[in-house]
Amino acid sequence: MINNLVDKAGEYDVVKSLIEGADNAESLKKFLVLLNKNAITPLFKVLEEIEDVEIKTIICYALAVTGKMDLESLSQGLKSEKPEIISNTIKIFSLIKETASVGYVEKCLKHRDPAIRKDAIKGLS
Repeated sequence: MINNLVDKAGEYDVVKSLIEGADNAESLKKFLVLLNKNAITPLFKVLEEIEDVEIKTIICYALAVTGKMDLESLSQGLKSEKPEIISNTIKIFSLIKETASVGYVEKCLKHRDPAIRKDAIKGLS
């Protein structure tokens, strides 16, 4: 039953409502890191839609925590058409600091966008 509740909390509509209605950034951060890996895709979707830099930072942190459970799902952000999402994903992989995440960042060293390549170099250092 608890797993079902946590899974439900990670659905897009729930995540978006919680983020949009958040009145306390620290409480939001504490909640988002509790989500299961099923929240990775919804969190990325909200990350693309949100303008608030502080909230984006919190979402990236939550994705780093949750993404450790499923690096492959986390790598979807590297396939985005939006350079900002790719850059954020590189930063997320850098926060994870696990050997397995290095390979994902290394792939970005050959990206067509020089800013993405620069972010990958920073992420690997």
